[in-house]
Formats: sequence, C-alpha cells, structure tokens
Amino acid sequence: MALNATNYDTGDEELNTRLREWFEWDKNEATRSDILQLVNEKNIEELKKRLLKRMEFGTAGLRTRMAAGFSMMNDLTIIQTTQVRIIVIFCRPRPVWYNYLLVAK
Repeated sequence: MALNATNYDTGDEELNTRLREWFEWDKNEATRSDILQLVNEKNIEELKKRLLKRMEFGTAGLRTRMAAGFSMMNDLTIIQTTQVRIIVIFCRPRPVWYNYLLVAK
C-alpha cells in the first residue's frame, strides 16, 4: 500500500511531526509530491536531511539548492523567511535616535 500525506509512520516522532507540518503548510504540488515520493520509498535519511534542519542565513544570505524540505530553497521556506524578516524589521524596538529621523523628514 502506498503511503500518503495522512498515513505514514517513519518510526521517528520528530520526523513524523515535521512531515505533518510540511503537508499542512506546503501548497506547491511539485514539492509535496517530492516529499511524498521519499516517504513512499522509505528514504528516512533523505527525509531527515530535508525536514529536520533549516536553511541558515549567513553573510551571503540564504544558500542551498532548490528542492523540497525545510532545509532547502522552495516556495514554503522563502515565504517563511520573508515573514520572519518582516517581523524582525517592523516589530523590534527602535533606538531612541530613530524617532528623530522620523520627525526630521
């Protein structure tokens, strides 16, 4: 029986949780099917590489290959990264001098 987005058990509870999140959040059929193919192939090591780690933001920005998974560059991870950057930019406390820049304009 082929597995699908709702009936899978990898034997690793953390990986199962990340799979549930992936299938809930990812709306791109191509990347969803890539992950589903890995599940059906029972390629646990590749699933762990792609789903248990995150891309890292370094001095050169985000660098990784385009593929399905939280550790790869794809529609979902770009949307999530953008959301976090917006929160960091607009919700962090501003230094006192910042208010003077707003008044000076």
